[in-house]
Amino acid sequence: GGGGAGGGQQGGEGGEASDGRLFLEFAPYTLAQHAGRRLLRYAAFWEAVDEFYAKVEMERGVDEVSSKQAAAWKKVDKVKEAQERRVGELRAKEEEDRRRGELLELRAGEVDSLLASLRAGLGRGMAWTALQELVDESARAGDQLAAMVIRLDLARHSVTVALEADEEASEEELTRPATLVALDVRESALSNARAFYAQKKAAALKTAKTIAAADGAVRSAESKAQASVAAIKVSASIRAVRSTGWWEKFAWFISSENCLVLAPHDGPQAELLAQRHLGPGDVFVGCDIDGALPCIVKANGAAAAVPPLTLSQAGSYVLCRSGAWTSRTVTSAWHVARDQVHKQRATGDRLPAGQFVIRGSKEYLPPTQLLMGLGVLFKVSPPCVAAHLGERRVRAELRSTEEGGEAAAEGGEAGGGEAEEEEE
Repeated sequence: GGGGAGGGQQGGEGGEASDGRLFLEFAPYTLAQHAGRRLLRYAAFWEAVDEFYAKVEMERGVDEVSSKQAAAWKKVDKVKEAQERRVGELRAKEEEDRRRGELLELRAGEVDSLLASLRAGLGRGMAWTALQELVDESARAGDQLAAMVIRLDLARHSVTVALEADEEASEEELTRPATLVALDVRESALSNARAFYAQKKAAALKTAKTIAAADGAVRSAESKAQASVAAIKVSASIRAVRSTGWWEKFAWFISSENCLVLAPHDGPQAELLAQRHLGPGDVFVGCDIDGALPCIVKANGAAAAVPPLTLSQAGSYVLCRSGAWTSRTVTSAWHVARDQVHKQRATGDRLPAGQFVIRGSKEYLPPTQLLMGLGVLFKVSPPCVAAHLGERRVRAELRSTEEGGEAAAEGGEAGGGEAEEEEE
């Protein structure tokens, strides 16, 4: 029937067409709530559904690509910010050392007088605590030199003073807060100033090296970001056809216990299944209906036995795809191991395509009703997988009973020997 994309909003996500139209919902028929809405009609309902979700996925893909690209460039921004912060710290250190040196030169007389007083006190053998008390008392008494002292650390021969620009300095200099300067008591003011200028020079060299290294780090980060962005698939188009699995050239289904069951469409495909895809641990399933094609059940690992419920489902699949479906014949399917399936008779003659020789006994399955359904297995998004883990686990073993008709069909030649049957 016809289908439409458009109409009143039903909830959930919508997609935007390339011409700016917003798809709100899809429906198999025109409904009353669609009156007055612009509708797009398609030849088949599936075409409308495909168009609707293609637009949703396209927008999601564009958003995902944009997010990944933004994340790649965000790393570059972080590198730039870190390097700029480091360079800023070094330049601030340069400026602080320069200012300390200049202030020491401007206030050299006062600083030298203070340092001389401290050295004199130490020379007289004054205790450090006594010298600290003397400085504090002098500052409270209005001594300008003592008032400059912020703290004494005589164990390290250090005194920290607060220096301000003189009255002849610019207005900007005068409004700046006092600068704390750590001095070596053993040296003069100018000697301390030279030490700060030397520190400034060393900081300038370090700044230059840091800037060069920062440029290299940023270029490296940009190169990595460009490579990351190039690796991101920027195409937001939806694939018209999904990639198919190798098994989809056959008739197939996944059992309730997560086993893959493969059946041929014709004789040549039956040959292909038996020769190439019937592996260790796999099971060959057939039935005694003329012209019936077999199927194989892929084991989940060579050491894992195929579960009974899966065998029952595979047997039903073989019967429903055989002439029993048309004739409504209720019978049993059977299964054998891989090494029981052969293409040559005992005489050495090779059988036609689709026919096999079964050597040994067949394990018959219980008779089953000729019922077969069609299911659709889909994945909305990768995170949905975790919510469904273990759903197709192996069920409890089916109990075999006499009433179920499970028996071994054994045939043999006179005097004992291998049973040999031809299956078409």
